[in-house]
Amino acid sequence: MWKIFFCKKRQRKKTCSKQCQLDLRKKNDEKYYIVKKCNICGKEFKSKIKENKKYCSYKCSGIAKKENAYEFRKCLTCGIIFRERIKYKRNFCSKKCRSVWMQDKENKNSRILSSNYIKKGLYIESFFILILQTKHQMA
Repeated sequence: MWKIFFCKKRQRKKTCSKQCQLDLRKKNDEKYYIVKKCNICGKEFKSKIKENKKYCSYKCSGIAKKENAYEFRKCLTCGIIFRERIKYKRNFCSKKCRSVWMQDKENKNSRILSSNYIKKGLYIESFFILILQTKHQMA
């Protein structure tokens, strides 16, 4: 059902009327869009076939991000399970547990040996420089 129509030079019309425009839009919707169900609220929404959308709105995607941003960890000192953001490296439920863990000699030595300061060799060099300076001051 092709129809010949005329338009002004600079206009880029693809259809002759509003009704034809709506019909064309419906056909394109069937080709390029797919109906999906939101993972948070269960509402149905249209999404382009190429896009990998899972949520119907910014509100639902924000809720999903908040839910996926946390994990449960076990405190290294007392063993209590606590909730913490994934991006943080916190391994203790409180400041008190952290200070108790840090006072233990085994943990202190392991922290010193695993630090970046020693890996780069700065700790050993500064230690020898400190010894040399004290010897020179005594002599």
